[in-house]
Amino acid sequence: MERNLGGSFQRGDNLAGDITIIPANCDYQLTTTHESEVLLLTLDPYWVAHLAHELIEPTRLEIMPHFPKPDPLIHGIGLTLDAELKSDGSGDSFYIESLCNALSMHLVRRYSLQQYAIQDFYEGLPRHKLSQVLDYIHAHLEQEISVTHLSAIANMSRYYFASLFKQSMGVSPYQYILIQRVEQAKRLLNQEELSLADIASVCGFANQSHFIRRFRQLTGVTPKVYRDAVRV
Repeated sequence: MERNLGGSFQRGDNLAGDITIIPANCDYQLTTTHESEVLLLTLDPYWVAHLAHELIEPTRLEIMPHFPKPDPLIHGIGLTLDAELKSDGSGDSFYIESLCNALSMHLVRRYSLQQYAIQDFYEGLPRHKLSQVLDYIHAHLEQEISVTHLSAIANMSRYYFASLFKQSMGVSPYQYILIQRVEQAKRLLNQEELSLADIASVCGFANQSHFIRRFRQLTGVTPKVYRDAVRV
């Protein structure tokens, strides 16, 4: 491959897992001599800048270009996003938002021109804020829930909210919501008049296929197998 990244040139092979960082408004040209497959992830610059402003309030955030090099975290997030979007044609919006937040934070930490000290907290969410967030989740399981909205309820940045929630509950906000939806689905599976599609909708899953996949992921069995077992 021959690459022109921001006026700098490089020629060489790409290895599996190599990551190229192309900042917004940076010229990039790529020429290949053989057919190849790449995964292109694009983030809205405003999304990254807004998250950075919540955490460090930089006067100017500049992500630096990088020619291909290994970055296991970005590689893993990319493959996970790809699999999530291809799984059933829907994708879990909360999970995708969480991955985008993690990717944005990693770019700010590792690839910005200036190195920033990002504070870590270890005490978890204050009890009253945790109660507000949990009450909202339980009351809106059938609706689309976003990290952005939950962090607004807690009145803190998305990054710190996700970190402090996990410290308080032992699981990420995404995992907690998924567990609650599956637990609600278990209760509803005892009702014969409800179809799997109905239960998927009531519990906030994108569709029946998404419901079956997530239910099996947490319980090891499909909803139908579970329903048949509890009726025995």
